[in-house]
Amino acid sequence: MENKNAYRKMQSETILAQMGGRRLLLMTGAEANIGQDKDGRAELTLALRSIRKAFRVTLRNDLYDIEFFRVSRTGEKIILNSVEGVYADNLVEIFERWSGLRASL
Repeated sequence: MENKNAYRKMQSETILAQMGGRRLLLMTGAEANIGQDKDGRAELTLALRSIRKAFRVTLRNDLYDIEFFRVSRTGEKIILNSVEGVYADNLVEIFERWSGLRASL
């Protein structure tokens, strides 16, 4: 079980690296939460405090599912946009389009 968790963490870190890594975090002021979802799939959640929204990327097979959401004052998750089956090279483009923030210079 421990090896599986370490593998999921590595996959989540790879998702962050594909999106720009530390540069993305610095450019957007995002806070990254690396881990796995309730089904055990690798997941990266970026909390975008400047626009009070979050961006979640989940690895499913070789493609990614993406959710752009905000959390209400009552703690309810309100999904603003979502897409399934995204290739890695489209992650940054979708992030920039939905968040309105630039991921690089």
